[in-house]
Amino acid sequence: ASRNLFVTLGDVDRSTSAEARSIEIPAESIFHPHFDAMTYKNNIALLKLKTPVDFDAYPNVRPICISSDASPSPGTSVTIAGWGGSDFYAPNAMKLNEATVQVIGLSDCKVWYNAMDDNSICARSTQSNICFGDAGGPMMYLTPAGYYQNVGVASFPKTVQCPAHYGAVYTRTANYVEDFIESNTQDAKWCPTP
Repeated sequence: ASRNLFVTLGDVDRSTSAEARSIEIPAESIFHPHFDAMTYKNNIALLKLKTPVDFDAYPNVRPICISSDASPSPGTSVTIAGWGGSDFYAPNAMKLNEATVQVIGLSDCKVWYNAMDDNSICARSTQSNICFGDAGGPMMYLTPAGYYQNVGVASFPKTVQCPAHYGAVYTRTANYVEDFIESNTQDAKWCPTP
């Protein structure tokens, strides 16, 4: 059964509407046809907005670039963001959280996760981690040219406590651009890469 979805753009603090002008847009979800809920393989989905975003009316809302060849190597610093709580039992955050984590190699990450493949990126920090409520959040890489690329989508943490010293798994966006993202966004308005 389908349900009504709304995407909120431009909000960074859910406790107030004074920090930024935000907008709610109806959307439909498009799940990857080969998503496996047991292994989290192909854990990626799209939200197709029913109306286009007017970027002139909402200057605090900007698109992010994606690329089929952007893949951060181990040791690269990336930024993650999400609304998740600090552990499984904590409520979701009122303010959007942001953290810097480092990409680690898949072989190093298999210490915690056996079922990883090349469609995954693993990252960790001694300070922070994704947790429940962060799934679907972005992993962003600041390119040498000074613009952000979405290189991953938060998939899952190691345990319900979401400890910082464990790696967390992200879906590698680049591996889904040509077969999933482009095929489901043919009528979309694409922004040029800076």
